[in-house]
Amino acid sequence: MARPRYVEPPLDRAVIAGHHQAWRETGTGAGLPLLLLHGIGSNSRAWAGQFAGFGAERRVIAWNAPGYRDSDPLPACWPTPDDYAAAALALLDHLEIGRCILIGQSLGAIMATALALRAPARIVALALASPASGYGVGRGDVLPDKVQRRIDDVRSLGAAGLADRRAMALLSDAASPEAQAIVHTAMAEVVPDGYAQAVRLLATADLIADVGRLAVPGCVLWGREDMITPPAACRAVADAFPNAYATEIASVGHGFATEAPEQFNQAVRPLIEAADARE
Repeated sequence: MARPRYVEPPLDRAVIAGHHQAWRETGTGAGLPLLLLHGIGSNSRAWAGQFAGFGAERRVIAWNAPGYRDSDPLPACWPTPDDYAAAALALLDHLEIGRCILIGQSLGAIMATALALRAPARIVALALASPASGYGVGRGDVLPDKVQRRIDDVRSLGAAGLADRRAMALLSDAASPEAQAIVHTAMAEVVPDGYAQAVRLLATADLIADVGRLAVPGCVLWGREDMITPPAACRAVADAFPNAYATEIASVGHGFATEAPEQFNQAVRPLIEAADARE
């Protein structure tokens, strides 16, 4: 019987360090656990292809970041990458996961890098998929117009309207109806206040500077048709990331972990297998 292309585990919830946190999880195998951090207009649904691809061999956990569906927002109106890293570390502690492999997609790449810097002994390998680099804006400064527009859109359109306007830009024209449905549904579940926090994080972040401080083995991967974080920008992140390999996948867009899960999983598997071997 063929393995399913997508699996969506139920949403788990708990109060962790005084805050409600939601995540999805599957798998009980012997391999190192995977922790998956989604992008700005997404949530744990986006990793359905990785639940399917890796759940038979290891625990696979994908959170709804603070401020996303059923997860409390962070206390700070303008959070830092380390604020999200602290929340992710608390989730690992709650799940009694000592060491793991970490994958961050888009804005999740900024959060994942912050976690690897905060707790390097806990992260065995790090994959950054379609990484958002950030804008390096000072906290409290005026947001660039294109960044402020994201907040204005979610306020004026609501989550469903935001998904109608933006969701399909995450995929190539060849994306399957199932992938389109996953991406649209996830974006339609964003919470405006949590999304606004994440937008401010994007404004503040400087991923190029942060990845230069990483010691963990890693990879950077992206789709050739990505219009959100174009290949040249992703290549710049890869060039700044010591001890990382780079992979470009043809004919897929920004959300290619959802659009092309088999290709995505194949691209990160060398990193995962090397991490397992080191343990």
